[in-house]
Amino acid sequence: MEKNSQECILSFNFKRAIEREEFLVKKYGICIKNTKDKKVKDLITRYLDNANEHTKLLKDKMLKLNIQG
Repeated sequence: MEKNSQECILSFNFKRAIEREEFLVKKYGICIKNTKDKKVKDLITRYLDNANEHTKLLKDKMLKLNIQG
C-alpha cells in the first residue's frame, strides 16, 4: 500500500511540474511576441529554452522511473 501511495504522489508532482513548465512556455511565447526590445526578447527566449529543457528532463525522468503520466 505504501508503494502505491508514493507512486501516486510522484506521479502527481511530476505532472504538476510539467504543467507549470508548459504554462511558462506559453507565457514566455506571449511575452516574446509582445516585446519589442531585442535584449528583453533574448532574455525571455533563454527562459523559454530553459522551460522547454525542464519539461523534457521531467518527462525523461518519468520514463526512467516508470511513472505513469
